[in-house]
Amino acid sequence: MKTEKIYTQHEENKEWANNLSFYKDEIKILSHRLTEIASKNTSNEILAKVEHFQNQLIIQKNHIDRINHEINISNDAISTDIKRNGTAVDHRSIKDYNVKSFESIFISLKIELNTFLSRWMQMKYSLRSINLILVGLFLSASAYSQTSDETNLKDTSIITLKEFNKWIGSEEKPVLVYFSADWCMVCAKMKSVMETIEKEFSNKIQILRIDTERDKEVTNEFEIDALPILMLYKHGSRKWIHIGLLDGGIICTEIELYLN
Repeated sequence: MKTEKIYTQHEENKEWANNLSFYKDEIKILSHRLTEIASKNTSNEILAKVEHFQNQLIIQKNHIDRINHEINISNDAISTDIKRNGTAVDHRSIKDYNVKSFESIFISLKIELNTFLSRWMQMKYSLRSINLILVGLFLSASAYSQTSDETNLKDTSIITLKEFNKWIGSEEKPVLVYFSADWCMVCAKMKSVMETIEKEFSNKIQILRIDTERDKEVTNEFEIDALPILMLYKHGSRKWIHIGLLDGGIICTEIELYLN
């Protein structure tokens, strides 16, 4: 461990605690999705997968609780040291509590879990009948607090079903379709994520925003009844689908799979 000022440890503790709080909220979202799948399936294979992921999420939650406990102990020790001897603040070893290791494992788990959720959705529902059970209502109140203005992700003209099919079929680049609406609070939470994706892949993909209030023909074709939804197409074929709040890292991972 390196040695740094005690205040550096305190600031890093705050940052790690904030990150862990967000990860804990994500675990709640993912756990609810798994519960939804389990309630609508009798397949032993799917139920076994659900149980596997539920157990993994419990393990990750326990890791978060353990790290938070260690951070709280560290914060108490920092306060005690400062009160006892102010000159000691320049001589303290920095701890990382294995947060980076946890983050690496957790991100890998999320990618694996979201792949399972996407494949389950594709297996369960046809292109014309998507029953959107994974609603993005279970999200962190602190994550992505943004407004609902997303005009830079869409054209203001109505997109017809014919135009939609032509768009996803004729593009050489992958097309990321984003179903949302101005009234949707969950969509507002995704605003900064989508802006980042747009900048990151500006010359590599096309982003098509479908406003469910405006683009009724496309919305009715997919029988949309919950938001937001992301669909990734390549050469007219849908490769990936996700319903609800999702962090940018996982979206980037899915996009990169179909860039070549």
